[in-house]
Amino acid sequence: MRSFLVVMLACHLTLVNSQFNGQFAWIGGSSDKGQNAVYATAVGVASSSNQPGARDMAMRARGSTSLYLFGGFASRSGNELMNDLWRLDLPLASRWAYLAGSKAPHALGTYGTLGVATDKTQPGARAGGVLWASAAGALWLFGGYGHGASEEGALNDVWKFNMTHWTWLAGSSAPDRPASIPP
Repeated sequence: MRSFLVVMLACHLTLVNSQFNGQFAWIGGSSDKGQNAVYATAVGVASSSNQPGARDMAMRARGSTSLYLFGGFASRSGNELMNDLWRLDLPLASRWAYLAGSKAPHALGTYGTLGVATDKTQPGARAGGVLWASAAGALWLFGGYGHGASEEGALNDVWKFNMTHWTWLAGSSAPDRPASIPP
């Protein structure tokens, strides 16, 4: 028997479809719309008390044993950009872990030196970018609409998260910049 997990971000419901028969079962999250995030444990600790809250246009990726959720518009007012990163452990699908990022909306990016990871380096709050997991277990993030180092707009930056630190790898720290292609 195979099953898969679907994360409904609008109402933050976690559902499981067993045997691909179209029957869903609610297994966690609030049934109320517009729920705020709950950061109940230390960074990296999975708990059924943690909840990323309702999101729109969040980025998501699937690792070998986890689902990841990054940023998006938080539900509080519908326009609060976030840059928090969450992990949902599989197959339990009821324990979220807050991994990185600000708990407050509209965080600016902290770019530092290109290619150098530090405790302070992190992408700015954003929505609509692309997040994916590599076979080696790292997460990669590209672009979206949100906050660069000092202003808001369309982003073309590339980031890598090694499950401890973010590293800025390419693109501009300022939004609305054209891509630069080396000769």
